[in-house]
Amino acid sequence: MSANECEPLKSPAAAEKWSGWQWTGVAIVLVLVPLLLVVLVLPPNYGRWWSHKKNWIAPAAAAIAGASMLAYLRPSALFPKRYSTLPMLLLGTSLLLICTIVWNTLFLRYVGAHDYQREAFRPTMRNPQRSCSAMLALFSGKIPVWIVQIPACSARSMSAARRICPMPRPRWSAWT
Repeated sequence: MSANECEPLKSPAAAEKWSGWQWTGVAIVLVLVPLLLVVLVLPPNYGRWWSHKKNWIAPAAAAIAGASMLAYLRPSALFPKRYSTLPMLLLGTSLLLICTIVWNTLFLRYVGAHDYQREAFRPTMRNPQRSCSAMLALFSGKIPVWIVQIPACSARSMSAARRICPMPRPRWSAWT
């Protein structure tokens, strides 16, 4: 055996060394993705500034989406390979945030344009006593329970079938 045969084979990816710019790109993605996911729940959560927060976040998320789309399609110092996964993750997260902001804005406009009473979409029953007493009259103790649970058309056929006497059958007459 020669010395060349005992050396382990190295993959082309392992031979590549990452530069400081590539590590910076990874750090940017690892910071921005969680930040984009929680930016809407960070303070301010009430008051005058809360309603304007989405107006600041949406353009920032659109700029991040544009930059990550360029980084996905073109090689750069931060992401030297085309179609890299990290810029695609950042693009997907920023587009998710933009879609959430747009949906929230449209939903608030829709709810503001319609007149809903609190969270109920139909009025509640004011006096349930009348309808309950009418139902109690229907289910009096004079009706057998099995008629209430079974439809009327099948109740007649079942009562007719119960009147027929059962016929006894031999157990294993052929084998004994």
